Amino acid sequence: MATDLITTGKADGSMRELARLALSTDWTSEKGMAVLNGADPQDAIAAYESGLKPLAEAEPNFDGPGSKGLRDWLKPIGMKISPSMAPEVCSTWLTAVVMALSDFPAKAATQAARNAIRTPMQFLNEVDGHVRAEAEKLMDAHRYALRRLRWMQEDIQRAAKPEQPQIASPGEDGRPLTNDEIRALSGSFRRIGLTNGWLTQEQIDAAEAETAPPLDITKDAA
Repeated sequence: MATDLITTGKADGSMRELARLALSTDWTSEKGMAVLNGADPQDAIAAYESGLKPLAEAEPNFDGPGSKGLRDWLKPIGMKISPSMAPEVCSTWLTAVVMALSDFPAKAATQAARNAIRTPMQFLNEVDGHVRAEAEKLMDAHRYALRRLRWMQEDIQRAAKPEQPQIASPGEDGRPLTNDEIRALSGSFRRIGLTNGWLTQEQIDAAEAETAPPLDITKDAA
């Protein structure tokens, strides 16, 4: 469910992988940049935000696939509590609970209902509270994942700021990065430099060559 929140056309495999990483304990900005591989992080942020749209906003008439999916998982909870509930009563109850939970994204509320089905409940009026508590936990995780993506975007923007050491272009006073500065850059920031044009592969090769051990020509002479 975590990555299912990303549902826009921009959510290709790399975007889903980025969402999965942002939700995990394995996250670092550098790992996120590696998954992006030079793509615009704003696309991932926009896709994630779109997936967090409340059900009431996405389906105001509660007749779309999100509402139906939520009803499908609420129904067994209701039948577990009240097996003899009449169909018309069940339908009215389901509509009321879906509307009550519509301030959450459909998929977050649906996953919460799936989790809540394991929770012992005696009365129908307990369902909303239990599902809501599960949904809040899921949303806390998604909000934090979204903050991670924004922090990564800020890291990328800082790396590309004009005040950072840059390669001199014709008519500009910028200075090129020194070899020491290039070697200090992580792989992710080197890729950003290559993508944005303030670093070349030749500069990277030259910087790395400085650290190569000198050839021992005495062995050949022996």
